[in-house]
Amino acid sequence: MTFSGGEAGLQAAFVIEAAGQLREAGVHVAFDTSGHLPADAFDRVSAAVDLVLFDLKQRDPAKHKALTGVDLGLIDENAARLGAAGVPTWVRVPVIPGCTDDEENARAIARFIRQRLPQMGRKQGGEGRGAGGGRIDLLAYNSLAEADYARMGLTYPLAGLALCRRSSLDRFRAVMEAEGLADIHISGRFRPEDDEGGGNRG
Repeated sequence: MTFSGGEAGLQAAFVIEAAGQLREAGVHVAFDTSGHLPADAFDRVSAAVDLVLFDLKQRDPAKHKALTGVDLGLIDENAARLGAAGVPTWVRVPVIPGCTDDEENARAIARFIRQRLPQMGRKQGGEGRGAGGGRIDLLAYNSLAEADYARMGLTYPLAGLALCRRSSLDRFRAVMEAEGLADIHISGRFRPEDDEGGGNRG
């Protein structure tokens, strides 16, 4: 089971209590987070689950602030403590055309992972807390949220943005692999000429 959001860590007490009960019942529990949380809440939730799904979007500080409205400081600090604790982690990278899909960002994310999240290089397996660490997911941008914004009478900030080309995610992965990372997966929908069978994974 995955606690996601929004930011599930904003409800730290609930997540910790629920995760404890789920794990006692033999359910594998993951925590999906932006990493932008106070250190105490982040550490307590991360210690209560089997796997952390950690989002990394943009490593350029100015671009990150423009895209997300927040600085990288808390995210970087929480990633460093996650790495030091050796918590099983998957990194998730939303690949958005014109926002996060450039090779410089791919290279910077790869180097950040190697420096701050050394457990990403480990092979994980089996049951319990050690299951499933080390994977990197490149998530192709989709426009599913646009309809939700329209229903609420809000302006969708990425209106009209085209879907990714599969080739752009392949390049992103190749840059990360050249920096020494492995177990990098691509998922999502791509432009119609690239997207056979309703979606691509690999």
